[in-house]
Amino acid sequence: MLAESTGERLPPPARRTTGHPELLEPQPCLRSRRPGAGPVPRPTAGPRRPSRPGAIQAIKEKVKAKTYRSTRHMSLAELIVGLNRLLRGWANYFRHAVAKDVFNAIDSFTWRRVANWIFCKHSLLSRQEMRRRFCRQSTWKIVHDGIELTGAASVKVTRYRYRGHNIATPSTPTPAAATPSG
Repeated sequence: MLAESTGERLPPPARRTTGHPELLEPQPCLRSRRPGAGPVPRPTAGPRRPSRPGAIQAIKEKVKAKTYRSTRHMSLAELIVGLNRLLRGWANYFRHAVAKDVFNAIDSFTWRRVANWIFCKHSLLSRQEMRRRFCRQSTWKIVHDGIELTGAASVKVTRYRYRGHNIATPSTPTPAAATPSG
């Protein structure tokens, strides 16, 4: 009619489902379970991360900056002291979160960066020689001049601390009011 006379194209008519009950029945689930088996197990979530966005990336960038090639003039002891301070402070901020696995991952990243820093500073060093000179005996913990790379995992994660005796109540007097002034 009007559309045909003006040359417009119309979309094809919508398909109709007519009277086929087998098409309307629910299909079986692909993950079928036997009756009475309980709920379908859900995949577990990964580790919780510190809640501040970009916190992990920020600490990694700071570790990269401290172990960059422009810092190879420093002694290993200076580098370890600086990294220990940085990582311990960051971990103390986030120690009330569920973050122990994140701390271990940051320590692993830091260890790799420091090991590469040592290899670049001492270019002819083998892995065995690096372990003999810069690691604690029979371990891979980096130690130099008695200073050990402790990292973030050395900070204890504390959650749900009991503070009942430290919180003042209205019935307990303050220490200044309890002692006579004289």
